[in-house]
Amino acid sequence: DLKWKNHWTCCMHEAALKDRFFPKTYVKWIDPLIGYGLFAGEDLTEYTLVGEYTGVLRKRQTRKDKFNDYIFGYTVAIYETPFVIDAQNKGNYTRFINHCDEPNLFSTWMISGGICHVILFAKHAIPKDTQLTYDYGANFWKKRSDPLLI
Repeated sequence: DLKWKNHWTCCMHEAALKDRFFPKTYVKWIDPLIGYGLFAGEDLTEYTLVGEYTGVLRKRQTRKDKFNDYIFGYTVAIYETPFVIDAQNKGNYTRFINHCDEPNLFSTWMISGGICHVILFAKHAIPKDTQLTYDYGANFWKKRSDPLLI
């Protein structure tokens, strides 16, 4: 039940989102192909709230968004919207989370104050200095080279 899922998520994490209390992380250069990545600055336990994906909330623009690596689809509950969160020019540290087919983070939505937030959690315990990764999904790779071919 969607209402119950949001209630549970809000109860567990609304204060952390409101106060912006997130674990220590740091951004580090990896290489010219990958660029920067986000790393755990401390040991993270399973289900640790790592952060909220932030950026400019704007209407989806198919041509403009085609190769924008910082787009996150903005859904409300399970429903698609014509909006995206674009962190290409404005956003927080979560914009440096790179793709992995076996990621250590997962995302979920949470409605708080009438606004839908995309939040990222640790899938399992993550040791300090480990790169934080997320599966961008099949749609991301439709118009890009397969990461295994790079």
